[in-house]
Amino acid sequence: MDENENARSKNLLRKLWLPTLVVVIVGYVGHTYKHYFIGTPAYKLSEEDVKLLKKALLEQAVIKHDEICSETTNSCYTMTDYVFLEGEEFTVMRMMVLNNAKPFSYSQTEVMLPKDMTIDKVNTRKWPVNKRKLASVYTKMMAGMGFVMEALSFEPKSMQQMLMIGLGGGVINNFLSTLGPETMINLTTVELDPEVFSLALDWFHLVETPTNRVVVGDGIEFIREASAKDDKYKVILIDACYDDFRPVFCPVEGFINPETIKDIANILDDDGILSVNVLTSSKEKGDGAKNILALYEKHFTSCFYTYITHPNKKVAAQQQLLFCTHRKNWSYREQESRFLRNLQRVDQTFDFELRGAYTTD
Repeated sequence: MDENENARSKNLLRKLWLPTLVVVIVGYVGHTYKHYFIGTPAYKLSEEDVKLLKKALLEQAVIKHDEICSETTNSCYTMTDYVFLEGEEFTVMRMMVLNNAKPFSYSQTEVMLPKDMTIDKVNTRKWPVNKRKLASVYTKMMAGMGFVMEALSFEPKSMQQMLMIGLGGGVINNFLSTLGPETMINLTTVELDPEVFSLALDWFHLVETPTNRVVVGDGIEFIREASAKDDKYKVILIDACYDDFRPVFCPVEGFINPETIKDIANILDDDGILSVNVLTSSKEKGDGAKNILALYEKHFTSCFYTYITHPNKKVAAQQQLLFCTHRKNWSYREQESRFLRNLQRVDQTFDFELRGAYTTD
């Protein structure tokens, strides 16, 4: 950017934002603008102004919006937009960071530059969420492995029942909502914290529908009641974590309780799959994950892990996803060629690029 263009981009920001600045450091150094024009008549920005706006945003790198604390769990979350440029691609990522577990984001999603950019839309807080795009490997794995392991069909003949414990920002819910009615997925999500549900609605633009519902309550109790009613699900996702670092960060202790695991096994369809997000300290050296695997293997016919390496090598944690099913000989090792063939279709259909993004036993 030359000096004249740099000056013009800064002048544009001065025209669009109030001059209230907060300096923050969250891995990057940048300016955070906390207040914007309110009630200013909207006008469409020119293509040149939008280009300058992008460059000005890149100079900020980090836009901290708000910090919200839950009265239910006392957990606090920071809502921040991060600005990135890869080649010619301009991206703004919204991250819901759990303050006691930095640098991990509780949820993350891409927000998009409004097509009709006007002065009242300059605040990235107001930008639309890209619901079709999942930002992390683990959310892609959770959303896609049901198809890879053939619990879900791309051409179903009846409703495909799906249960998720732990909402986060609702990014998986958002993604599934974009697949269209032809996939016939009927998703029920159970979230313990009503504040997290509110954040998903407000910051991640979650929309409930008759086939994408959220129940605010205890996931373990929900599973227990579902087991008593002999309900069945094609896919069960367990993404329930503590709000601070410990040897086993995910799942919470209730989901390594033998009685709870038994109830989960009871409500999983014969051809269904279970996915559990397992996040452990690297100091565990695999012991925590191995213990969880041993507990689940007592109630399921086939179980295996996939391992996700965090791009920041300094992060002292190991993320893995545990997959279990009642189907015989249905582990990754036993069905590798079949699963890889299915994975290719998932990657092509959803643009996941999962192949090579994980390892397995």
